[in-house]
Amino acid sequence: MTELKASARVANIEKMMELLEALSFTKHGASVTDLARQTDLTASASSRMLATLHQEGYVTKDQAGRYRLSLRFLALGARYADQLGIEELCGPVLKRAAEEAGELVQLALVEGREMRYVARAEGNNRVRVVSILGKRVIPHAFAAGKVWLAYMPTADALKIALEHGLTQLTQHTITDVARLQRELEHVRAQGFATNLEEVDEGLYSIAVPIVVPNRSEIVGAVALTAPAYRLPKRQLKDRLPLLRSVAEQLGEILMQISVSRDEK
Repeated sequence: MTELKASARVANIEKMMELLEALSFTKHGASVTDLARQTDLTASASSRMLATLHQEGYVTKDQAGRYRLSLRFLALGARYADQLGIEELCGPVLKRAAEEAGELVQLALVEGREMRYVARAEGNNRVRVVSILGKRVIPHAFAAGKVWLAYMPTADALKIALEHGLTQLTQHTITDVARLQRELEHVRAQGFATNLEEVDEGLYSIAVPIVVPNRSEIVGAVALTAPAYRLPKRQLKDRLPLLRSVAEQLGEILMQISVSRDEK
């Protein structure tokens, strides 16, 4: 394979991954035109790539021509978490926290220049918050993402945020660089971050950082999410002692996982 062909192939793979990422944020699927607009691909290129993904079983297509991620990604995410030992070791800690809080508690881990949810536990309320394992954290809007950005140099944080895009998800989403910088300074000062309907209308989240003992950098975050009517803004801070205890426990567990992987 010539260098030119190899470069073109890599570019196609990158564009295909962009399509999959765009699909992961759609609740009701997306058409070829929608996805082409979101990824700056031509409609014909999007159609070809989606046809390949559909043939391989990574996306589904309904009668209206709208595409969705298939359950194959759920299986891949589960296998990935199993390889890390996340579910087995971190699951019980998250479950206890979710039972105590009565709400969704999630673990997000940093991997390179991204952060993703890798484990979760649901509360016992009838009305539950929907969460997708493996979902990429949008750093400028998610509470977990803000925590991650806040604990790195400001220039690096803003660069990563801009790489992901300051997309407006609701009327409350921060889309201005100066405002985001002020928000991150506030998060850094108080030691936690909130998401007040910035991702989904009617949902509040609060997150704290996870730091592995003897290491200064953040490896992830633990976040609690609930409907705003069930967890008013004035009560968010009441969850901090629980979340910080969970973060400390998870930090110890993640250190054990890291040591175990290094020894293999």
